[in-house]
Amino acid sequence: MEPDGTFGGDWTIKKLDIIFSYLDAYATALKKFSFERIYVDGFAGEGVVRLRNGNIIEGSAQMALNVTHPFDRYIFIEKNKEKASRLSQMASAHPDKKIYIINEDANKALSTFIRSTKWEKSRAVFFLDPFATETEWKTLQLIAETRHSDVWFLFPFSAVNRMLTKDIEQTKLWEQRIDKCFGCTNWKESLYKKKKAVQLSLLPGSYESEYAKVNSEALIEYTKNRLSALFPFVAPNPKILKNEKGSILFVLFFMTANPEKKAIDLANRIAGHILRSKQ
Repeated sequence: MEPDGTFGGDWTIKKLDIIFSYLDAYATALKKFSFERIYVDGFAGEGVVRLRNGNIIEGSAQMALNVTHPFDRYIFIEKNKEKASRLSQMASAHPDKKIYIINEDANKALSTFIRSTKWEKSRAVFFLDPFATETEWKTLQLIAETRHSDVWFLFPFSAVNRMLTKDIEQTKLWEQRIDKCFGCTNWKESLYKKKKAVQLSLLPGSYESEYAKVNSEALIEYTKNRLSALFPFVAPNPKILKNEKGSILFVLFFMTANPEKKAIDLANRIAGHILRSKQ
């Protein structure tokens, strides 16, 4: 994010288009069921997105309020006090909807919400859209344990890729943060491959690192496999979001925590179609 609060570009619009398309289809498909339908935005922002080109568009929270068949409850979490205040102003324009603004760290707020919800009577869609590596693995675990939730997770590919330095020894500076991202400590075994050491000169100790970092495709596949260890279903075709230079910024994953076949089939039909149609 820039100092003036601007953020994003075409990839932001694509991401939000996918989220709105899913929320609208999901709310329509489940409108006749008796359980409570909840939308949870873990990094809700201020209700609008200020793009670097000067345009201002609706953010995920505002878009969620515009679905054809509204959710029964909206949970908007935003750590920044000023942005949370703007969310409250936005919510006041929708007195007919149950909107709750939580000004708190997302991981803490999500934990409290999940543990206090009666999941046998509820269904939820979570949207986790961190700027960097704020989403902790333990939070994803809690969502998976609900067994009644769908999740859109914006994986911070660029941030994680930068922490995975070319020199495996330098990753020690970031180990704890990477551990929290992947929920394990053995990620080096998959994200670095051993190669034959090459001496760069006759000077003692002048050897090229004997480990090479895997490519982007392998990092995305590893992330998908880690998520698959938690969730019964992870869409096989995540949306890769790139900047104007073609560099990968984020990868948008879809998962469902419901292990029932009919729930997986429905989630796959809706999310899979949207992801395929918007590639």
